[in-house]
Amino acid sequence: RSTLFPYTTLFRSSTEASRIFDRLQSESQLIILKNNQPAAIILSPDEFVHLCEIEEDYLLLRETDSSNRKKRGSTGDSDP
Repeated sequence: RSTLFPYTTLFRSSTEASRIFDRLQSESQLIILKNNQPAAIILSPDEFVHLCEIEEDYLLLRETDSSNRKKRGSTGDSDP
């Protein structure tokens, strides 16, 4: 779930910006709009860590898959 905020809200006052960042305590991401179009996404620290872990898991899976394919190729086995 994402919450949309106009770009100008960040610059109205430090209080407004602070309220936006406080929302990241309960929401994983905030979408900043510029000219009514998404311009940026602000992630909570937890969401950022979660996405980094997913990326790391994916890269390890690709590496393992590649290694397994090379091993099968060197033994003469073929993929089903």
